[in-house]
Amino acid sequence: MHKCLSDGSDKPGLRRNCKPCKAWYSRKYRRLGKGESASDYYNRVKNTPMNLAKIEVNKAVRDGIIPKVSTFKCLDCGATAECYDHRDYLQPMKIDPVCRSCNKKRGPGLNRGF
Repeated sequence: MHKCLSDGSDKPGLRRNCKPCKAWYSRKYRRLGKGESASDYYNRVKNTPMNLAKIEVNKAVRDGIIPKVSTFKCLDCGATAECYDHRDYLQPMKIDPVCRSCNKKRGPGLNRGF
């Protein structure tokens, strides 16, 4: 039996120092807003243009349509590229291979969905 339930309380999430209570609280309230269902959360967070663009690029790499990013040089500084940069997330296959520092310097792309 969960140790917090042994003290007479009827549900977890009541103690700050208990790992199972923290996990229960995190699952229930941090991901979902109050009154928000799991499907609402999925549509709000997972179906953003940014996530959908990343998924499409990852599928293209997996299927061999585009090569892995590590085979390119960074367009900005010439170092080995580490990621594909989207300047507009509504055009998911319009990407530039860049290193992480140059990607950070470029800033966020357009139409992220947040």
